[in-house]
Amino acid sequence: MRMHLFIAALMFIISTTSPVFAQSKLEVVQAAIASAQKVCLSGTKYHLETNKDGDVELSMPDGKSASMTIDEVSATGSVLFQDDVVKAGVDEQIRNCMVEQWGQVFHAMFDEQTYTVTIAPSGYMIDNSDVGNIYESSTLEFLIDGKSEETMRTRDAMDPIVVQLTKGVHTISFKANMRSDRRLHMKDTCTAKFTVEEASAFHPLLILKQVNDEWMQMTSCEILKTE
Repeated sequence: MRMHLFIAALMFIISTTSPVFAQSKLEVVQAAIASAQKVCLSGTKYHLETNKDGDVELSMPDGKSASMTIDEVSATGSVLFQDDVVKAGVDEQIRNCMVEQWGQVFHAMFDEQTYTVTIAPSGYMIDNSDVGNIYESSTLEFLIDGKSEETMRTRDAMDPIVVQLTKGVHTISFKANMRSDRRLHMKDTCTAKFTVEEASAFHPLLILKQVNDEWMQMTSCEILKTE
């Protein structure tokens, strides 16, 4: 329902600003900001705007802010909402709303071309040599640009994730809830960026390390383009 309201608000803004989509980057981003502010930030103390330098800036109640240039926002989309400052200062539900909707803005405005992206293991996916065998009941969730795409148990083979993505930089997050036979536990999230330029396949790779007698963590995560 929130997505439908978001797109409806977006299309209203488009129809009242220009009969065609031949808008400048600034106009496009400002229209996106107006919709995002209305759907995700209405009634909160967060404020998203273009500042005096022409950058997109997210202001937070604690006085901190995060910003990106118009070109960066156009090229990377929702990456702004994965910024460490934003993660620390913005409620997760709001961030998820912004991340989920942001890509829809540019797609709705420009009907951008999308490419088929497949994410699937090519060889081993989890390097657990430092932590012991992972219990089969452990889970791993995959999120692309903040949207959950699949949750798997480590006893099962991973089903390939096939999504349509626009050209540019995207994020993939791995949310792990795992235990090993060395009585180590982990509830951890690791996020990596990847670039889409054409239809592609990617191989995820996670490295687990023991932290102390009770805990382990993901010390590295990435997805590698499959040749």
